Amino acid sequence: MFGKLKTGDIPSLSSHAEALNHWGNIKPIRNRVEDERPIGDRRKSHMQIARNRDTVICVLYDTNVITFHPDDTITLCVPEEWRSNTTAQFIGAVLRNHVQSVGVRDKDVVITLKDWGSFRIGTATKFKLVSDGLILLEGNIVRDVYTVNRKVLNAARKSIDPYLTYQRGSHKVREGLYSFDEMKLLYDFLVEHKQIEASFPFDTFVSSNQHWALDLPMMGNWARMQNHIEKWHERAKLALNLMREGSHEDWYAVSLWLVASSYYLSENRNVRVDFELLTQDITDLFLVLLPDALIATPEPYGEIKVSGHRHAAAVRDYIAGMELN
Repeated sequence: MFGKLKTGDIPSLSSHAEALNHWGNIKPIRNRVEDERPIGDRRKSHMQIARNRDTVICVLYDTNVITFHPDDTITLCVPEEWRSNTTAQFIGAVLRNHVQSVGVRDKDVVITLKDWGSFRIGTATKFKLVSDGLILLEGNIVRDVYTVNRKVLNAARKSIDPYLTYQRGSHKVREGLYSFDEMKLLYDFLVEHKQIEASFPFDTFVSSNQHWALDLPMMGNWARMQNHIEKWHERAKLALNLMREGSHEDWYAVSLWLVASSYYLSENRNVRVDFELLTQDITDLFLVLLPDALIATPEPYGEIKVSGHRHAAAVRDYIAGMELN
């Protein structure tokens, strides 16, 4: 259900009665299921309207996206893998008399009602048709909004204050420039601390950092590979421990580690590094490794809040789940 959907031929259906009447007026397509018929253009077999006993269902590809019930409730179904503009366009076309907009926001299909606000659509989100439009009954997705616990974060930063002073001074002296020659020093450091094997080819090391980077790991299919998350967790803890208790040599290596995790250092070329990015990477480590560093509150009713810390929270929760198991 990805891409741009042409919906000009799809009728607006405001109620169960309208949906049932529209279904009844469509001539079935020969050799097709009798109860499933094209909702618009007969050539568009991926958009159908079907009757199942007393309900009327609008089908996009193989998903029953909109179901009209006799009591004038409407159930929307948007599986996680189909939270796309195509799905949003289909819902918006069928229900356009009742909605202000339907689109994708923060990786969810979001419906905005004319008088009631915006809601994320899940797999069984139900609305009720009333005299002035639709109202939400149940089943919408409510995401947590994350804010930083400043007290916890400030205490964590204070615990590595000597390292931060060193890093700031070193960065200033070198004017933010780092070179490819330093990658060999980082390689030796990571071998020494058993973050990579000594047999790991240096050429592979410098061309791909997914095996040793400190950047937050991506979530999704990659995150289900538990071994990779465990390895990242180990090196994150090591990096923070060395920031707290390591020598100047360790601090230099950790600074290189942070730089090389975010920047590609190539031969015969110096890279100028943004110091704020390095400090943000350290903050991300704290947000994942400290249980109380993030405060979660549910989205207010009718509002969609995009949280800048959701990725860190997802990694943190995934690690917590691994440790419980």
